[in-house]
Amino acid sequence: MGATRSSLVMLDWSTVQFTSSVALSGVGATAEIAERLKLTIEEAERAKRICGLDPKKCKGVVSGVLEGLLNKLAMEIERALDFYQTHFKRGHPVGEIVLTGGGANLAHAETILARQLPLPVVIGNPLRHISPLGLHDDFPKKEALAFTTALGLALRDDLISS
Repeated sequence: MGATRSSLVMLDWSTVQFTSSVALSGVGATAEIAERLKLTIEEAERAKRICGLDPKKCKGVVSGVLEGLLNKLAMEIERALDFYQTHFKRGHPVGEIVLTGGGANLAHAETILARQLPLPVVIGNPLRHISPLGLHDDFPKKEALAFTTALGLALRDDLISS
């Protein structure tokens, strides 16, 4: 769940089998909040960060906008799951959905998606394979989510170089 788009990635047999891009993005969510609630982009970004998906904050209006966007994401995930299961006959059944990227920091995103999808939804840990010496202990996991792609590419480069 990134700033400019969201990517659906199916991992099986220890490699990426299928990817799809979805028009849901952090920037788009902010723009949608701004438009629907008649706010500036700066105010909408602040509202998204402060209120997020919590229906008790901001009278639930920001949550309502974001939930609508997550509903669309859930439909895209279901379409991708269906495509994968019908077109990749040797594929294992999908076991879980892992949210990464800065958008995964929206509080309750995994809970809302889990209600709509037939699989468990969890927040990923992009630091999981970084530095067994614990050098990442001071880097907050929530902040690391925004760097998931960069961290993955760095790991890939490290594997290729070894």
